[in-house]
Formats: sequence, structure tokens, C-alpha cells
Amino acid sequence: MTITNKKRKQLSNNAALEQMSNYIDKEARARRVVAKTATDADNAQLQAEIDGRGFGETLEELANKQIKLADALCLKKSYLDGIENAALYAIEQAKSQADIVSATNTFNTKLSTGASNGK
Repeated sequence: MTITNKKRKQLSNNAALEQMSNYIDKEARARRVVAKTATDADNAQLQAEIDGRGFGETLEELANKQIKLADALCLKKSYLDGIENAALYAIEQAKSQADIVSATNTFNTKLSTGASNGK
């Protein structure tokens, strides 16, 4: 659905596909750093970002920030997936134009309510 694709892009600050795919690697790396199972390469890659940012963070501080952001983004996108699937199912099962309008209205309500509730 176009509207959920737009919302997904908005949630990721309109990140390009390359940036989005990099988020997956960053999250995994950050979790390894926090779990103390990071490789030298993991630490070097995270340190390179720290150096580039210039905020004086430690490996653990930036790793925890990345995990927090990844978890929040995942929660929001999961909610979008759920309401999108529910809307598509309702539309597929619709027996009338009124059913389609009702499914669309429900979707739009959940989209705005979920957004205002941090989803």
C-alpha cells in the first residue's frame, strides 16, 4: 500500500535503501558490542562512526543508542505491517463498496492513532 510505504520512509527519516540495509548490520554489531561478543572488526567499524560523529561517545554508548533506535523503528514498522495486512484482508473479503470504505476508514484511524501513540 502506497500510504504505508510513505509512512515507512517517514519513520526512517527518508533514508535511502542503502542506509536502511546498513541499519540491520549496525543493529547486529551494536548488540554484539553490548553482549561483549564483538569482533575487532565490529569494534573498528563502530569506532569509525564514533570518530566521524565527534560526540565523544564510547563504543557501548553508541551501541546502546543504535539498539534503542532499532527497537523503536522495528516496533513502529511492525505496527504498520499489522494494520496494512488487516486492511488488505478486509478489502479482499469485502462484499460491497461500503465494506471497502469501512476497511479504509479503519486503516486510516489505526494509522493516525498508532502514530500518536508512538507506534
